Amino acid sequence: DDASNDGTKEIVQAYAQSYPNRVRAVLQKENQYSKHVSVLYNYLLPIAKGKYFAICEGDDYWIDPYKLQKQYDYMESHPTCTLCVHNAIKVDRKDTFVANYTTTRISREIPCKRVVQSGGGFCVTNSIFAPLKLLKARPKYMKNNAFDYVLQTYLASCGTVYCFKERMSA
Repeated sequence: DDASNDGTKEIVQAYAQSYPNRVRAVLQKENQYSKHVSVLYNYLLPIAKGKYFAICEGDDYWIDPYKLQKQYDYMESHPTCTLCVHNAIKVDRKDTFVANYTTTRISREIPCKRVVQSGGGFCVTNSIFAPLKLLKARPKYMKNNAFDYVLQTYLASCGTVYCFKERMSA
């Protein structure tokens, strides 16, 4: 929680209490995003554990209960894959459907060249699933808050990219 005042802190704490071996609450006293500080790189990444990471920022949510399992299964069976994403939907502040976000119409591998040429709009950030070791070993040019475009390009350049046609996040 990045010092929000909408009850998020209490929700995060409840999950951490209910699932102490899986969820760890990381709470801020003042909003870091407004200070242009990357919560991911400065607070979450240093304490992250496990084989993979997935991103779901405060204004996003996952709509497929098997999203992480599907991406995990794909990555486990395709060890050269370093970026696994999916299609998504866009909703407004009232959770009303606005548009589809389509990276691909069929589930398939995507050439790295397409990721680079997208200019940062290759996929929605909350669809990203990738090896944690790559983010922890990221190059120096990514140390200063480099995010969407640079992250997507870096991960794509480390191996193969796969996109599920299913819409698994909003």
